[in-house]
Amino acid sequence: MEVFTTKCIIEGVEEKIRCVEYWESNIYVGTSEGNIFLYTGQDSTGQESKTGRIPDQVSFWLKRKKNLGRRKDVERLEVFQNLTKLIVLCDGMIDVLNLFTLEPTTQVPAQCRGVSAFCSEYASDLYRLCVQVKRKLYLYEFEGSFKLFKELTLPEPATAIEWYKGVICLGFKKEYKLLDVDSEEQRELFPLDDSSTPLLKLISHELLVVKDDLARFITEDGSPTRGSIMWQGVPSAVAFASPYLLALEPHNKCIEVHNVLNQTLVQTMPLPDKHLRLFNGVSRDSFVLGATTERVFVFRMMDVEDQVRRLIHLRMMREAVQLVEHTNVSLERPADLANAYVRETHAICGFTLLEDGLLEDAFLHFDLSHVDPRRIMQYFPDVLPPESDYHGDTGRLTSVYEVIQNLVAVTKASGRAPEDLTVASQIEAARNQLRLFLERRLDINVQSEVQKDVTTALVTLYVELDETTLGARRSVLLSDLLQSTDNFHADDVPPDSADHQCYHALGYVA
Repeated sequence: MEVFTTKCIIEGVEEKIRCVEYWESNIYVGTSEGNIFLYTGQDSTGQESKTGRIPDQVSFWLKRKKNLGRRKDVERLEVFQNLTKLIVLCDGMIDVLNLFTLEPTTQVPAQCRGVSAFCSEYASDLYRLCVQVKRKLYLYEFEGSFKLFKELTLPEPATAIEWYKGVICLGFKKEYKLLDVDSEEQRELFPLDDSSTPLLKLISHELLVVKDDLARFITEDGSPTRGSIMWQGVPSAVAFASPYLLALEPHNKCIEVHNVLNQTLVQTMPLPDKHLRLFNGVSRDSFVLGATTERVFVFRMMDVEDQVRRLIHLRMMREAVQLVEHTNVSLERPADLANAYVRETHAICGFTLLEDGLLEDAFLHFDLSHVDPRRIMQYFPDVLPPESDYHGDTGRLTSVYEVIQNLVAVTKASGRAPEDLTVASQIEAARNQLRLFLERRLDINVQSEVQKDVTTALVTLYVELDETTLGARRSVLLSDLLQSTDNFHADDVPPDSADHQCYHALGYVA
């Protein structure tokens, strides 16, 4: 399944690209010459885009350039969007720039010299910054300026660091450790081989810890949150566009895309350029940026609605529902709207399976939807009451009976059909599935056209029940139903029902 597509959005950069970052429709490029280039998107009219996502822009143009005064690699850029600040690491120094003007906005802490790495945490409307200088970690809080609140000492410099829920995860040469900021306690996670390179990524509400071709998802105390991901190769970089994890594998010359919800591989993309080496993506966005030394690419995710339709087309119903539920959480949809999306997805899954002849699976989905029962009854032409005012699907529907006839014919032609397989037995099973579903949807306390149709359909289905297997049960079902409600179409009561003494006793038929 193709989830991501690739497009080159910036090319011909005059200096070698060392890092990329983005914010709204702006892309920030750090170069090998100590410069930061600000590219902004243009819409279809050629005007500067004021809003919108990066993948929606027609083109990008160089709007501004900032020289940091040091002809060294810009190693890392990070956006503090709520503060409209860009944090820059270049030549062992931290710069804090304005996102719009690229001018310095905040005094740099005195300790920020000889910096090898930094990470940040945003919680409770407070930005925190962790800066590593040799074996020291300096922790700052931003309150108009970066104020030092703690200094920690490490046994050796870490090669990878991430700050997550009050814990700093540290990747050393031979192991991963968790450092509690408050207690300053260090705890080992697991060892690394001599050939391993630590790789960490904060994704949504989890921490991704990579060991060679294995990725583990953990909480702040090191507990696993879900199953691991096994890559086909060893990634040099990873990026996250919820709910997908993208891994750049230079040796295999590809990008692997895994769904973190079930850890399955959903797509393998060839590298758009063999020199692709950078990745950048965060959970809030539906795209990832990648770069070579000269070009910037966007890896754009297919719209969620299209993904759901595609999954249902592939009969991956569980994955389709799972994706909708995840999207509800990530978009923070109100509960009523979120439930409506899930129920409608179940309904679509149900009708797809119904047309496949997988009745039992179809009704499992119908039970989890709020679908009008009459939409389902339309597939059983002799069950929907003629007097019903329902006109939901006006197009040509393939009845369940036609589906069953075709399935039985195909199964018998394959030579794998059981001896007792007949069209009649399968139709009987289908109508029983419908009957059980309508019983679950029956509400005798509600007077409505829907309930009137449901009651009438149940009368029809009860009448045809096999007396040899149910005996008096059929009459009991009919009697109980008709004693509890008169909300049904009397003219649509099947003629055969007049033979049942319960009808005569109740006085509903002559």
